[in-house]
Amino acid sequence: MACCLIWYGIIWAKAKQALYDNLNQDEELVNKIDEVIKTTKEDGTWGNMMKERKLRIAIKKTLVKQVDKLDEIMEIIKNQDEYR
Repeated sequence: MACCLIWYGIIWAKAKQALYDNLNQDEELVNKIDEVIKTTKEDGTWGNMMKERKLRIAIKKTLVKQVDKLDEIMEIIKNQDEYR
């Protein structure tokens, strides 16, 4: 199974593709969220209520106009190997 997808000449990891598919194909927002995850998420985040809350708050600030999708986006993130 391939680790990445090629989209308009850009190699995207599956995690970013999942976000892209669920955020109205907003590439700029996907890149911002990916960066927030990579800079905010700590080791052992999943299953640790405080660490998950910290990440959730950071992602909520990034979503702004699509904050109603926060729960859905958090589930997508949790299910991506790249973000574990």
